[in-house]
Amino acid sequence: MSLGDFLYQLQHQEAVSGPAPQRGILVASAAGLAAQVDADTIPISSEVAFIIKSLSIRATPGAAQTARTFIVQQLDGANNTLAELACANNNPAIAANINVGHSWHGEWILMPQERLRASVLFNAGAANNAVLFYVTGIYIPRGNLQLR
Repeated sequence: MSLGDFLYQLQHQEAVSGPAPQRGILVASAAGLAAQVDADTIPISSEVAFIIKSLSIRATPGAAQTARTFIVQQLDGANNTLAELACANNNPAIAANINVGHSWHGEWILMPQERLRASVLFNAGAANNAVLFYVTGIYIPRGNLQLR
């Protein structure tokens, strides 16, 4: 048994008729004539929590531009940053117009109403830059989880 077996318990109603744990994918995309492009996932519903297992960001720079920095933030319902999950900087010698990506594997939990934001900083915003963001994980009943 793990420590989680002792800490995490379902509420009575969840045990009787609540949502069952299930795999999930969160997807977000965004594009724009900007040096920073943000892609936000939808907020987690109030009945469940989401255990992140991996995430992947793909950046498609516009003409003659490069993707420089990748940042993933956990946000609450009021748009406050709770944590930075991943951050990476690309080698400035990468040629322009090259699609680049970064991935992260681990475990992190999103509570109800929280979401993720993937931000990519490009060297310029003169042409359309795009971001595609995938997050895989497991939806679980909220139970007695309280992280804050």
